[in-house]
Amino acid sequence: MSIISKLTIALLGIVIALLIVFVFARIADESFTNGALGNLFATAIGLIIGIPIALEVNRIQEKERSKAEEKKDKRLKLERFQALFNRTREEINLNKQRLDRFKSALHKPRSYRETHWDWIIAISASFAFTTYEDYLVSGIQDQLPFEVDDAIHTAYSMLKGLQQRVTEAYAAEDYYSSGLSDQDEADKQIQFVKDLTRETDRRVSLCQDTINRYKGAILLSPTD
Repeated sequence: MSIISKLTIALLGIVIALLIVFVFARIADESFTNGALGNLFATAIGLIIGIPIALEVNRIQEKERSKAEEKKDKRLKLERFQALFNRTREEINLNKQRLDRFKSALHKPRSYRETHWDWIIAISASFAFTTYEDYLVSGIQDQLPFEVDDAIHTAYSMLKGLQQRVTEAYAAEDYYSSGLSDQDEADKQIQFVKDLTRETDRRVSLCQDTINRYKGAILLSPTD
């Protein structure tokens, strides 16, 4: 029951109580009794009819306000969903561009080992994860098809793994080539990064394809 309804009922109780007190105070006066009872009856009828009507009007108004607020909440929820989904798609595309630059740098001739690694590490450090972190805490996963959510998680997991592996491979290669003079083992480190890069590129491309395939349906009618 709304506050207005409660106040209306309370006011009705007060009015009735005052009328009862007033009537009993003047009940001995015959002229008052003859005139007042008719007015009292008319007032009572008015209250009996008017109060339920007022309560019903208030109930309808409350219901309309509730519907309007619910509609507004759903619209805002849809807008937030669409914005975050689009930001995630854009960040995936951005990471694909940076991954392409990473692949290009990785396959360049290695005239200077340290500067080559510095270049590779710098590109891997530019992989973006900001929107993905928002994605994880937003609950948007529950509104997406499993295939889309799985593709996004896998793509970002591969990017994060590649980023970490590059730094580790640089240290391992330095250890084997400089410390142990084991060039074969050192070469394995860069080859492992190349293999991981190839799989990461495949997963990120698959993520792009999956998002684009579902994009229209997702943005038009996300799951509640």
